[in-house]
Amino acid sequence: MNSVLLFCGIQLILGILLNVFTGKISYTIFKNSKGIPRVIIRVVGIFLVINPIMTVFK
Repeated sequence: MNSVLLFCGIQLILGILLNVFTGKISYTIFKNSKGIPRVIIRVVGIFLVINPIMTVFK
């Protein structure tokens, strides 16, 4: 198995988990689950979902 494909799979799974558990992660890290901390985690999660998909189909 190609190491790039494996790394992309890990990124995709991590991105999905970040988007699913945004509220809990935001509360755990920032002790606040509203506003800007949630947006930051959501943007990172979306980036981690889009980046491996583009890499695989490139």
